[in-house]
Amino acid sequence: MKYLSDLDQFLTPLYNPDPEVVRAGLPALMNAIAMVHSVSSFYNTSEHMTALFIKVTNQLIASSRRYIYEVEPRIW
Repeated sequence: MKYLSDLDQFLTPLYNPDPEVVRAGLPALMNAIAMVHSVSSFYNTSEHMTALFIKVTNQLIASSRRYIYEVEPRIW
């Protein structure tokens, strides 16, 4: 739980529908996830890291969908 709460500040840009904000926050998020992987005894397995990346990817998809359907509907 300690490491996930540390990741919280890097995950908050993923909830913004603006793609530029999300893109700007991704390098810091990846560095934080790498740090958690190297320090944590729980998250240093491929199964746990895969589950974490699946959750991050799903949130990226949700943010992108929100941008496409609500902010820029004329794309479609």
